[in-house]
Formats: sequence, C-alpha cells, structure tokens
Amino acid sequence: MNPTSSPDELEITFWRRALVRHGRLVAAVVVLFVVVTVAAVLLRPPAYSASTEVFVSGADVGPEVQFVQSRYVQEAVAAELGYQPDVTVEADESTWVLAVSASAPTPEEAERVATTYAGAYVRLREQAGSAARRASEAELEQSIAGVRSALDSLSPQAPPQAATRLQEDLSTYQDALTATTSTSIQSGPRPVVLDTVVADAPASSMVWLYAAAAAAIGLVAGAGLAGAVAGLDPHVPSAAYAAHSLRAPLFGTVPPSGPGSGAGRRPGRWWARRRRPRRADGGESIAMIRALVLPGDRDKVRGSVLVCATGSADRSEARAVATGLATSFARTGATATVVRAEFDGTEGSSPGLTTVLAGQATLADALVPVDGTPGLSVLSPGEAPGSTVDLLSGRAFGRLLEELEKTVDVVVLLCDPLGEDPGAALVSRSADATILVVSERSRRDELQRADETLRATGGRTEGIVYIGETDR
Repeated sequence: MNPTSSPDELEITFWRRALVRHGRLVAAVVVLFVVVTVAAVLLRPPAYSASTEVFVSGADVGPEVQFVQSRYVQEAVAAELGYQPDVTVEADESTWVLAVSASAPTPEEAERVATTYAGAYVRLREQAGSAARRASEAELEQSIAGVRSALDSLSPQAPPQAATRLQEDLSTYQDALTATTSTSIQSGPRPVVLDTVVADAPASSMVWLYAAAAAAIGLVAGAGLAGAVAGLDPHVPSAAYAAHSLRAPLFGTVPPSGPGSGAGRRPGRWWARRRRPRRADGGESIAMIRALVLPGDRDKVRGSVLVCATGSADRSEARAVATGLATSFARTGATATVVRAEFDGTEGSSPGLTTVLAGQATLADALVPVDGTPGLSVLSPGEAPGSTVDLLSGRAFGRLLEELEKTVDVVVLLCDPLGEDPGAALVSRSADATILVVSERSRRDELQRADETLRATGGRTEGIVYIGETDR
C-alpha cells in the first residue's frame, strides 16, 4: 500500500469494510423499513375511487375546471356531505368533458361524493349563468330606458344628427337584449352529468412496489448508519488507514498469532457479518517483509531492524513479528539476534540486556541460542530499569549495538510500544530500519501519538506490518 493513498481510495476502503463488518446492521435496517412499510400499507383502510363525467357544451373547458375547483363549489359540497372530500378534476378539451374523481373508504361513498360534487357544480354553474344573464339584461334595459328618455327630451331645434345617433344607440341596445334573451334560452354553458364509474381498490401487487421502495431507502439508511458506527469506532479500520496515518508503506499483512488466530481481532461486534476471509501465509509474509527491510543486494545481508507496536494491545504481535523476522533471516544463512528491549513485567532474573549494560554479565553469557534454528539467538530484557529512555539512549546501549553488529549479521530490536514509552523512537534513529506493528485492535490516537513521537525525536519509519487477514 502506498503511503500516499488518495482520499478517494481511503474512502472506498472505509465504506467497503464498514459494510462488510456491519452487514447485519444494514440488513436489520432494511428489514425494519420493509416490515414497517408493508404493515402500514396492509393496515391502511382500502381506498376506492369513483369518477363522474360532466359534458360542458359551448364553453371553454379551462375556466370550467377553475370553477369546479373554486371555493364556492367546495363549500357547497362540504355543506351537503358534512365534510371536505378528496376530489380531483381533469378536463379533455377535445371532447368538452370534465372528469370529477373522488376517493373514499367504500365504493358507495366514493360514488356519492363524485355524483354530489358533479351535481353541485352543474347546479351552481347554472345559477351563476342565470345570475350573469339577468345582470346583463338589467344593464341593457337600463341603457335602453336612458336612450329613450334622451330621445323624448330632445329639443326640436336639436340637429338631426343627434336624433339619428340616439336612434342607432337604441337599436344597438335592443338587438343586444334580444340576443342575450335568445342565448339564455337556446344555448349557454349547460353542464350535463353523463355517467359515474367506480374503480376497485388497488391491487395487492402494489404492496411489493412499496416494499421495494422501502428496501432501497432502508439500504441507503443502513449504509449510512454502518458508516456512522464505523466512523465512531476508535480503532484502526484498515491497513490503508494505518499506512496513511503513519505516512509509511505497508510492508505486509501477517495473520494474527495465538490459538484460533483470534488475537488480532477486537471483540464487541456481535452484529458484524463475519465472512471467512482468505488466510495469509505467515511464513511467506515474513519473508516478503524481510526482503523489503534489508534488501539482499549485497553479498551478505547485514544491519539492524527495530520492531515495535504502536499500542499495548499489539505487544504480543510485535514480539511474534520480531521473532519471525529474525528466524527468517537465520534460515537464509545469516546469523541473527533478537534483542528484547521490552519491559512488560515478565522479565526474569537471568542475565539479559540490563545486566550486560550494567557490566554484571558479558554479552556471550547473556545470548541464548534458539534450539532448532541455527544462527538465531535471543538477548532477554533482564530486570526492568528505572528509566527505559535513559537505558536506550545511553552510551552503553550504543556500544552494545556496535558489538552485536560485529558479532551477528542482523540485529532485530524489540522495544516497548511507542504509545507507552518513547524509548523506541530514540532507538529508531540508529537502527537501519524501523517497522511498526499495527492491527485492528490498535487505536487511532495511538497511531497519531506514535507518528508525533517519531517526528519529535528525529526517528523514522520504513514501513508497517498489519496484523490481520487479507480480503477476498
């Protein structure tokens, strides 16, 4: 993994792992959404619809739709039914037909609402038309009376043109009155109720459409919840995240040590979907790490390698990586020594690092060969010192490393986790390579502290080893 992984790559990795780890949570949210939606649809009273067609002859359909939907008609229908119904109006201008549709819990009520609404429209439309015609007739009659009065009061000395103009006005008003009266009798917008059709309740197949929509929404909500849970998790989510946080390349992924390979997993995810990942080969992974740490481009591999964890949860994993790395070097024909500069309270009284540095034992006496692995030896920690920093930064420790590098080909230094003791950061300045061991049990703040400690002391990190299992 490149330490300069782009934010998009980290985002994709985050969501992929979040969905895998919290797959059951996502599934539970989807099921909840579907169950609630289907229950709401099935428990909802059935809705029937009825549509009444009204034929409107000799009128523009658009204004008639506005009239049907007016508050004037709605209030009249509500007064007749006793409640405000749910009604929609559609128009077909090519046929002069209005469709008044109503919904109700029963087909009888739906039909009653539709016919009542259509009947109220027809009745009120006729009343409005009659009132408009009467108003027009009254206005014309008033105009005719005014013209006649003007003719009667016309002076004999008045010019002939005045009388002619008044006669023309009188004739115009009389013709308009005749036309209005004739129209009111013969034509005008006279709505006629045609027929009412009652539709059945929605088919049960609609439930599956609602269920599918609920599943899609639940999937999005579940994924968001899984992302939120993963984001609140203080542990390291992936090897990519560790490499990006420590700004170092990923040297390799090693399976967890211990019985059942469960040491690298953190508990508490009872809802997580546990698919069985592909197990990495520990020996092959360590061999690849060995080649990256001290490349064999010389006649013989020589150098020192520092191995430490970022937090106390991975102390045993760092010990396993250091031992495996030294063993791998020894199997290639090189001589290797593991210097255990870690003090976790399990130190023995036998000669070790602290006794050699104190001059109470020689290096040859303190080195313990490992049975079954020629060329491999271990220097135990000895008694815990008062200050690990003083021990690892002292001249005696530096001289010991120089002596070891003259004695063996590869020195593998194992120090306390950086999150507990900054001594490892001091050792990293003189080591040829530094490896940090990280797992999903490591905490994000531990990675941040480790990076800050290394940079503050002038240390460096050549790469990280992630304790986990490779994805499919």
